[in-house]
Amino acid sequence: MSEVLAMTIPQTAKALNISRGQAYALAKKGVIPTVWLGGRKVVPMEALRNLLQPNPTTNSGIPGK
Repeated sequence: MSEVLAMTIPQTAKALNISRGQAYALAKKGVIPTVWLGGRKVVPMEALRNLLQPNPTTNSGIPGK
């Protein structure tokens, strides 16, 4: 299986072109979904894809923005 199923928060930051600090802050707020896996928080790719889908009820897709 070669499909990436989850990324670390720093990898997610790089993929989203945001700072590591911002990615950790968004993960702490629950905006970026995370799960614990083997003692580390990871971001499931499917949840990240869902987060990035256009949301017609908001302008940014980020709650509170």
